Order: sequence, then structure tokens, then C-alpha cells
Amino acid sequence: MYRYPLFIVLITFVLMSLYEWAKERINPEITIWESHIITIIFSSLVAGIVAYLFFRKQEVLSEELRLSLEYQHAVNQQIQKEVAAKESLKSAESNQLQFLQILIDAIPAPVFYKDAQGIYTGCNHEFEAFLGKSREQIVGKNVYELSPSDLAQVYHEKDLELMRDRGKQCYESSVVYEDGTTHDVIFNKATYLTPDGDIGGLIGVILDITERKKLESSVAQSTLELKKANVIKDKFFSIIAHDLRGPMGSLTTLFNNVISSPKDFTEETLEAVRITTSNTGKFLEQLLTWARNQKGEISYNPQTIELGGVLAEIDNLFSAQAKSKGVSLNINLGDSCLVFADLDMLKTIFRNLISNALKFTRSGDSVSASVKDDDDHYIIRISDTGIGMNQETQQSLFRLDVKPQSFPGTQNEPGTGLGLILCSDFVAKNEGSIGVESEQGEGTTFWFTLPKG
Repeated sequence: MYRYPLFIVLITFVLMSLYEWAKERINPEITIWESHIITIIFSSLVAGIVAYLFFRKQEVLSEELRLSLEYQHAVNQQIQKEVAAKESLKSAESNQLQFLQILIDAIPAPVFYKDAQGIYTGCNHEFEAFLGKSREQIVGKNVYELSPSDLAQVYHEKDLELMRDRGKQCYESSVVYEDGTTHDVIFNKATYLTPDGDIGGLIGVILDITERKKLESSVAQSTLELKKANVIKDKFFSIIAHDLRGPMGSLTTLFNNVISSPKDFTEETLEAVRITTSNTGKFLEQLLTWARNQKGEISYNPQTIELGGVLAEIDNLFSAQAKSKGVSLNINLGDSCLVFADLDMLKTIFRNLISNALKFTRSGDSVSASVKDDDDHYIIRISDTGIGMNQETQQSLFRLDVKPQSFPGTQNEPGTGLGLILCSDFVAKNEGSIGVESEQGEGTTFWFTLPKG
């Protein structure tokens, strides 16, 4: 800024020197006052010229400065606009990210996303609850750091498969929630791409289908029970139509004969009526007991029972029948043992098995009972040396899906086939199992188990 005054002084000095040199050469006789006047005029002229040049230069510099300031102002305004635009864009991006996070947090299912290396980059609140960890504890970790090793291996292999094939992936799996419970879930995952077309990572949603699975199982169980109920209904009507119609038809015929010919009413006819009505009554009793059991109307009241006492009572019940048929009945147990069962059901089981054994034995045969200790159960066996049965007959026993087979006894004793089905149901209710061993012509053994008392 100091160069312009120095320049003026230098120019003035040079011009004055030239003036003195020119004056001496042109007219050396000029008086001193004339010389001073000429010098003043010349100096003023030089000073004016120099001042003009100086101020002109200042105007130029001022204009340049003004233009520079205007340019700098315009540049500053442009910079401010660009900064404001960047801040606005940054704010919009932040708002967009916040909106997306709120959006995925509102999804009522675990959502997560990973980068191309399988590192978690984000998740929602449900995924935090699913793992029992905060978002800060999840982001930056891989699946091996967050899940049990066996499940982590499955998830990792599935992720690699999706990264290789790209697109979408859906599969069922099991997961262990933070509370330790195992849930059935469906994984829905998809890859996302970077602007240059490379794999950026994947996003996944976990859908808990545990309740749906339970519902499906419940529906399947209900369907099975409905089918079973239909089988029971069909069997019930089949039994009524076949086994009840026969004896009732016989009674109708007998009474019609008596009405038409009263003189033909003999003691044999009366005995036939007695046997028919007695057998029909037993059949109806078994049929109603079976029907009540299928409907769940028979209560289950387990208690500790002395097995020897029950068999002694059953022995008294059937001793006369065995004696009349010439069959040896040996069902009294010397050593008593305790079982845990429903007393009424246990008596029904023994009555049916002993009755069945006596039915298919001949004079000179025997029926016996035995008990074997088997850890926390007893195995009770009812054996006879009667006529036995073939394999086909054995396979049809205890089954609801086939009509109960009924064979006449060795003295043509009738049966319904319901007794063994009742035994099977009652044994199952008492937490036991039942089976049969038989050879045709060699006898039969029915066995069942009961828990110890």
C-alpha cells in the first residue's frame, strides 16, 4: 500500500531534475523569481498529473476491490446454500432412517439385517426381545456370537446359500428364545444390492408359528377323535342291529308260539327264555358300560388295592360256574401284592377275562392267575388250557376299527366281543397295557400290567 506515494515522490524528483537541466540549457539568464514561479507551476502541473494518476489508480483498485468483495459475497452465499442443502439432505436422511427404524420397530415380529459378511447391522425391538439383548449388544456381532452353536451353524449355512443364490429364502426351523423355550418359526429372508450391483447384505423376518403348530396338532387330534367317535357310533349301531336283534327275534318267536299254542309251553321253553333274557341283559349291561366309557362318563378313582383280595372275590363269583363245567379254577394268590388302580375297573377287567377263559375251556381244563414283578409294574396273567385261537383272531382283538368278533363257547355260550374292548380301555386308563398269547388247541393267556401301589 506504500508503493504509490514513493512512486510519486520519485517521479517528481526526476521531473524536477529534468526541469533544472532544461532551464540551464535553454535560458540560463532567467531570474530566480521567474525560476521559482516556473518551478512551482511545473511542480503543480506534475503534482496534478501524478495526483490524477494516483486517484485514478485508487478508483480502479476500489472498483476491483468492490468486484472482488461482490464475488466473495456471491461465493459465500453459494457456499452457504450448498452447506444448507447438505444439512437439509443430512437431516432428511436422518429423518428417513428414523422413520424406517420406527417402521420396523412397529412390526410385531423379529426383524434383522446383516451386511455381506454376515455381521448384524440393525434390528427391531422384537428381535432384541427375541435374543434378550439390546441393539448395541447385537450390532457388529455375527450369528455365532449370539446363538447356540448348533443353531448358529444352521443359520450361517442358510445365509451363505442365500448370498450365493441371491433373491429370497423361506424355511422352517426351531429357535430357542431368551427365556429358554423352543419355538417353531419360519425365516423369511432376502438379499439387497449396492448401487453397483454387488450383494450389500440381507434382511430377515422371523415368524413364530408355535401357536399355529399347536392349533394344527389340536385340529388333527380333534379330527382323529371325530373319526374315532364315528367308528364308535357305527360300531354301536352295528352291535345293536346284529347282536340285539338276534335274541329279541328269538324271544318274539317263543312268545308267538306260546300265544298260539299255550299247551306247548314247557319247562324247556321257559329255560330257553331265561337263558335268552339273561344273556341279553348281560349284553345290554356291557354295551351300556362300553358306551358310557366312550363318552367319558365313567369316573376314574385310583387307589392302592390288595390284588389277592380282589381275586378271592372273583374266585367266589365264578367257582360255581367253573365247577358245573368241570374246569379247575386256580386264581387265588398266596402272596398278596399292592397295585394302584380303580377298583371298579379292575373288577370289570378280571370278570371279563375269567369269564372269557371259562367260556372257551372244556371239562378237565384249568384256568389260573399269576403275578410277576416288573420294576414299577406288576404283570398279571390269566391263563387257560382251552381251545386257543389263531393269529387272525388274535389280531382282531382290542380293536375299535373292526367289528368285535364273538365266538360261541365250548358249551355254545354266547358272547358280544365287547368284554375284551372294555378290558383294553380300562387297562389303558389305569396306565397299563394288555396283550394275548395263544396257540390254537393249546390254550390262551391274557396279560395286562398295572402300576405298583
